[in-house]
Amino acid sequence: MPLAISVIVAVLFVRHERNAREPALNLTLFRRAPFSVALSATLTLNLLVAGLGIVLGQFGSAILSLSPEDIGLLFLPGTLLTAGVVILAGRLVGKYTPRPVMVTGLLVMAASGLLLAGTAAPAMAVWLLVPAVWMCNLGSLVTSTSVSETVLSEAPPGHSGTVASVQMAFAMTGAAFGPTVYILLFDLFFQRRWLADAKSRGLTTHNAEQAVDAVRSGMAQNPGGSVYDPNLLRQASGLDIGLDFTDGLRLTMLTVSILPLVVATLAWLLMPRRGKPRD
Repeated sequence: MPLAISVIVAVLFVRHERNAREPALNLTLFRRAPFSVALSATLTLNLLVAGLGIVLGQFGSAILSLSPEDIGLLFLPGTLLTAGVVILAGRLVGKYTPRPVMVTGLLVMAASGLLLAGTAAPAMAVWLLVPAVWMCNLGSLVTSTSVSETVLSEAPPGHSGTVASVQMAFAMTGAAFGPTVYILLFDLFFQRRWLADAKSRGLTTHNAEQAVDAVRSGMAQNPGGSVYDPNLLRQASGLDIGLDFTDGLRLTMLTVSILPLVVATLAWLLMPRRGKPRD
């Protein structure tokens, strides 16, 4: 229902702006490639950051038995270095153009997803999560720097505030859809993996589903204890839920890593190679 209401409101807004003599937002801005690419980048970076936090929380608690505090500490290493890199990114945008900075930030975010996909394991060392988290945060901040410069440079005189609000709207949309997209993908891949696992062991879908539901119920009823017992499903039905869970995470990260690669390609092809002359 909220999504339907949002779509209706957006359609009404576009209709009003098209018919208004002095629209608050000039819709022809979306025909400009740099503006549209920049908004796609801000949608992408917020979707990836928000989604990563959700799946990292599930994987860290359900498989690695990390507490919420431990998961939160994964985001701290490299904070000062990230701040320094962001300042450098701002200088590079001013010296060159937002194009190479945006492409670099998006590629770093893609590398973060590919790194997690390649290193995730039921018994992985926790420190291996730190580079993936750090790279995702770093890439998002670097990309955001170039996005802001691009969006504001396309704003007509006297409309910078309105254009900036459009960027914020796309950012919030990405952050809202991120957890949903990640969870839908993860559930899809996780279900396929444990169904394939059950089939390889000669189990019926019904029996395997009952075993998985039993473990999920145990997780929900015992949130303070060790969340994942790798022997639980082996004793019950022979399934290895930890490996299936991890495979679902790997496939999810591989899939979402395609998005920043696509947007980076568009930025490389469509963003101007030379900056606009300043008055």
